[in-house]
Amino acid sequence: MKHITTILLIFLSVQVFCQNYNGSFQYKGENATLIIQLNQTGNKVQGTLKSTTGSVFQIEGEVQENVAMGYCSNQDGTSFFEAYLEGNQLTFGLIEPDENNIPNYDKAQYIPFTKTDNSTFDNSQQIGKNKSNNSTKTTTNSPQNIESKKGTSSISANEVGNPMWGLKLVPPAGWVHQINDEGIILGHNTIAGMIMIFPHQSKTMQAIQSDMQQGIHEEGNSLNMDSGTLKSAGNQVMVANYTGVMNGTQVKARGFGVLSPYGGGAFILAVSTPEMLTNDLINAGKQTVKNLTFFKPNVDVELVKLFAGRWTTITKNSRTSFCLCEDGSFVENYESSYSGNDANAVGGVWGTANNSQSSGRWTYKGDRMGGQFIITLNNGNTVYYNYKRNGNKLNELYINNTLYGRYDDL
Repeated sequence: MKHITTILLIFLSVQVFCQNYNGSFQYKGENATLIIQLNQTGNKVQGTLKSTTGSVFQIEGEVQENVAMGYCSNQDGTSFFEAYLEGNQLTFGLIEPDENNIPNYDKAQYIPFTKTDNSTFDNSQQIGKNKSNNSTKTTTNSPQNIESKKGTSSISANEVGNPMWGLKLVPPAGWVHQINDEGIILGHNTIAGMIMIFPHQSKTMQAIQSDMQQGIHEEGNSLNMDSGTLKSAGNQVMVANYTGVMNGTQVKARGFGVLSPYGGGAFILAVSTPEMLTNDLINAGKQTVKNLTFFKPNVDVELVKLFAGRWTTITKNSRTSFCLCEDGSFVENYESSYSGNDANAVGGVWGTANNSQSSGRWTYKGDRMGGQFIITLNNGNTVYYNYKRNGNKLNELYINNTLYGRYDDL
């Protein structure tokens, strides 16, 4: 579970998912009940403010930095409004204009409304926010049987995945996604935190358990498994709780490790601040596991055969060789006759110590002339290296600008 820092830095450093003000909200006063009906399209918001006394106001504005603002008007005049959404609570402020038609905050009135419709929205805090609904807070680990399924490599419009990962999923209802070469992230307009999905190439449940026990310790990010929480959660699924720091923010998480019937699989991490790790988020993580569909990775068998073999580069003081085996396994050997790696050899990147060996699984993206090798090591790390054919020579590749040859007799 180590190689997720890139995803975190991409997605935790920006606020990806915006507030959604759709719905009905109510305030019961001593003499009247107020009802707000809002409809948001993009960042535009419209609606009505009605009172049981018969008054009706039209609302029109937009959402900026998760705050709705604009005008509230009827036949008697126009006021400014501001609205803040926190969970099911909408704070709605009416602000009179001054003589220059500028909001006069000295005469602002703020009224707390409560959401009354049956929307699934609960709250919209992101990692780093500190408000919560304690009725949904959870800190326990309650494994339940969670099953994923087999399917085809075809990815439909309502699914997200990658044919080369051998997995896809339908996001849980109300969740939106972003995807890059390393994984998928799911976010919700009103549920705090996020769900991260990233593929792995572990072949056994023992390897998955080992990866989960290691947690994440990379580039200033640290996520440690809570002692005694690693348990089975169904057929080929493990679950554990985590505590740590991500992108400078204290977090807690529920992690799932899933083994594909074809080898490899996925890690799923439902992560938020400690006070916002709610049942809503954890249940969405469980549903994500259930929604996973596995299939054989979509690779070109002929290209696999073209790349398969033992590739070697030799310098004056070192030799690095690795096998891109036809069965998808990867084994590397690095040998040096002096202390330290040769900076000109890929062994200085692929190998990290004298006379070292590493192993794992490999796949690629690209074609016969160039692309990227994706190596998932047994220690949980995933590395990406560019390759380029040396002209039309089938037995020579530039890998990260270092020339490798296929010398099966070495």
